[in-house]
Amino acid sequence: MRAGQAAGALGYPNRQLALYESALDELDIESDPHPASKLLEGLARALRSLNRPESSIATLERAVELMEAADGAHGEAHARLLAGLARGRMLDGRFSDSAETARQALDATIKAGMRWAECHARNTLGFSLAMIGEVDEGAEQLREAIRIAGEGDDLPDLSDAYVNYSDMLHVLGRSDEAR
Repeated sequence: MRAGQAAGALGYPNRQLALYESALDELDIESDPHPASKLLEGLARALRSLNRPESSIATLERAVELMEAADGAHGEAHARLLAGLARGRMLDGRFSDSAETARQALDATIKAGMRWAECHARNTLGFSLAMIGEVDEGAEQLREAIRIAGEGDDLPDLSDAYVNYSDMLHVLGRSDEAR
């Protein structure tokens, strides 16, 4: 797991993928669902980095199913995986699916008290809603993501939320406001 994280951080997604696949081969996924879900999440990131979005999304769907079978639809791992799945669907242009999953992720992150993951879910939800025509609600979710990231002084999340907010405005023809 740590070697895969290091390979990803150093920009070697092929190596990251191989390491996560090797680690998964060592696990009995059904009897060790928590470590397996983390490995599947890392595997999905590597696949996304390798421009394989469908495989990445399928991997995240498998991880969500694994956690739902193990813990039901609750807990931090489930919330984190739902947020990642929603983001993967958003990045692949599946905005309706993304919005639906992001709503589930938002509920799960709030229940689990995961403020940082709530920010991610709102960010994804906001952009996805705007792309399916629910602009006002989408903008509201993005502004809330910006507020939460600012509260936590989390610069990467703040940057992501501002980028998605400005991208949303630009896509909607409001480029002056986006600037």
